[in-house]
Amino acid sequence: MSNAWFYRERLTDGATVEGLERPVYIAVFADWIDSYDDKPPEDEPSRSFEVEEGRVVPLSGHEPTNDVYIALKRRDEGPTLTFIAKEATAPSRLLFDDGLLFHTGDVERGASFELPP
Repeated sequence: MSNAWFYRERLTDGATVEGLERPVYIAVFADWIDSYDDKPPEDEPSRSFEVEEGRVVPLSGHEPTNDVYIALKRRDEGPTLTFIAKEATAPSRLLFDDGLLFHTGDVERGASFELPP
């Protein structure tokens, strides 16, 4: 999530977000990137969501990072990743340690994945 193509934000104070106690990270990924080594667009990725009553609500018009939304909660026993939304027209795959974590066409909002520490 440190790639310049992705928007990420740490939410620290307040109520839960997507059922996860704060602090929690929200990350928004771009799709259809030919090479992550390519320079991202001139504009920095911008915040493309609002938090309303503990839910992340995607906003449109924030290319390139308005395609796949996740929440990530760090824990000593390993982080929890929660799928929020896919706004892209095509399905995407999320990889973890070079392995497929999930395909956005196969999961519903709120699907959680326990990751190794």
